[in-house]
Amino acid sequence: MGSLASSLTTSSFQGLEKPPAWSRRPACPGGFRLAGSGAITPAIDRTYPLTQAAAAVRRLAEGRARGKAVIGS
Repeated sequence: MGSLASSLTTSSFQGLEKPPAWSRRPACPGGFRLAGSGAITPAIDRTYPLTQAAAAVRRLAEGRARGKAVIGS
């Protein structure tokens, strides 16, 4: 995940003298480590097939979801 984040921060701010400070530091230091170890887990409300993505977004927008919506293929 680190290489993905670094590629986004370096390519997203082309033309700027220096990328914004928020792009150079993680939002939750150690969050990836904690999630990877299983110490924290996301709250998943429902999983949806890709064909029902609109229903998933609608449920989130209406505030009815009690966690994250996972959209798969």
